[in-house]
Amino acid sequence: MANDLYVYAQWQYSAYGDFVISEGKIFFINCRNLPVSLDIRQGTAEIVSGIKGYKEALLLGVIEKTVQSNGKIYGFESRGENMLIYDPAENCCWCKELNYHQEDWGNALLITPYADDIYVFPKYMDFIYKIDTKTDQVIKIDNPTYAGMDRSVSAGVNDGRVYFFQRGGDKVTEYDLCSGQCRERSLPRKLGNLVCAQYFEGFFFLLCRDGSLMSWDADGNVLETLIYPFARDENPPYFSMCTVTKKNIWLLPDIGEDIYVYCRESQELKKYDGYPEGFAYQMTEEWGKYLTAHEYRDTYYHDMHSANCILCIDKNSGDEKWIKPSVPGRVEECQYYIESGCPVILQEAELPLEKFIEAVGRM
Repeated sequence: MANDLYVYAQWQYSAYGDFVISEGKIFFINCRNLPVSLDIRQGTAEIVSGIKGYKEALLLGVIEKTVQSNGKIYGFESRGENMLIYDPAENCCWCKELNYHQEDWGNALLITPYADDIYVFPKYMDFIYKIDTKTDQVIKIDNPTYAGMDRSVSAGVNDGRVYFFQRGGDKVTEYDLCSGQCRERSLPRKLGNLVCAQYFEGFFFLLCRDGSLMSWDADGNVLETLIYPFARDENPPYFSMCTVTKKNIWLLPDIGEDIYVYCRESQELKKYDGYPEGFAYQMTEEWGKYLTAHEYRDTYYHDMHSANCILCIDKNSGDEKWIKPSVPGRVEECQYYIESGCPVILQEAELPLEKFIEAVGRM
């Protein structure tokens, strides 16, 4: 559980799987379920204090996906059992029960906003959830094509349509978010063991766990290989995602050790070596290094699922920069739990003496 105060590590405060960006700030819920606001320019982060009703959120499991819609932020548990809803304008939150749980994580193929709704595509269920963000009503949608679809897929989104690419197969299922229509299409040839599908300027870029990369033109149904396999294709995968710019394509590792950059003009692939001083991956080899990226003012910002820095890539030039933020730690967490009215297990060494005495006095 996220609120297990007997076991904690420093990496849990900076590690997060997803985030939203607005007004120059990244908002994420870390692995301890603390709500954090990070200033992009200053590189400073602080726990968002005073959120009414956040005590309930602290008791949830780890938040795996975060979506912003209609002025609110929606966090989805990795177990697929609950949804957290945060209204920044009112600085309050509440939770709502969902039901698409099967495993401890990875229970959704995709969670994506569209218009005033959020769509949840469960991996192990035969239905689709539509969340009306005006009312927060959860609507269950039955779709025979989706129900019969192979769930071993990677999903990508473009222009109100979701594309589910079959791993190791030659099929793609297209779901229209506006009409609700779903159809299966055939590809020119079979795909590899996909881990990521990203849309960029007319093409889907399909990355496999072994580093092979293809581009697919949905209109002309043309599939082109850009990079051939060069990493070990094992379970878990070497790579987790790609980030496409006008100049290059970044291949980001899952359990692999290295980032690779593909130059679109020269068609050369090189191992990246421009890490900032003090850069490190903080996790074990079983923990994925990168999960997602979001665009903000022509820059892609990546999560810190394992890295201690945020990778930022310019959409046009393909150039990178790194942000090494200062993040709240155990002291701030203890204070936050106390202020939220949650029980906390404190040891004297965890807080400065004056803070420890103050905290004990407020219990």
